[in-house]
Amino acid sequence: MSRSSLRALAAFVVLALASGCAREEPLRVTIIGIDGATWRVANRLLQSGALPHFQALIESGVRGDLRSEAPLYSPPIWTTMVTGVSRKQHGIRHFRVGNARLVSARDRRVPALWTLASRHGLRSAVIGWWATYPAESIDGLVVSECEIKTCTTALAKR
Repeated sequence: MSRSSLRALAAFVVLALASGCAREEPLRVTIIGIDGATWRVANRLLQSGALPHFQALIESGVRGDLRSEAPLYSPPIWTTMVTGVSRKQHGIRHFRVGNARLVSARDRRVPALWTLASRHGLRSAVIGWWATYPAESIDGLVVSECEIKTCTTALAKR
């Protein structure tokens, strides 16, 4: 993610949090990411009417392109989005630590957006985000990507 993208994301979050403080009802921010998706493909589906609920989300919110840094590995990219710092700083660089286990929330060296929100009395719900296992204790809910895979596997066996 480029520095200007990080600054834009940080400015958005600060404005969202600040404007939520001045309102009677707090501002709700939802970040939806689809791993591997491109607007080139999504735009064709949106124009054909194949994604009406996704279209409604876009019309009531904001959408944007993600500029990322190579190599395009999901865990470091998704971690950069919610920490605002580089791979070198947050510590998630690949899918695995060395050639051993998958990366986890324990490998992240800086707080994520939901951790910072909790520190300021804000609730979060995090569902299926990369490198969130084991789930952190926050004011809200964390369903890590590994827990989702386990649930899906358990349902498939029934």
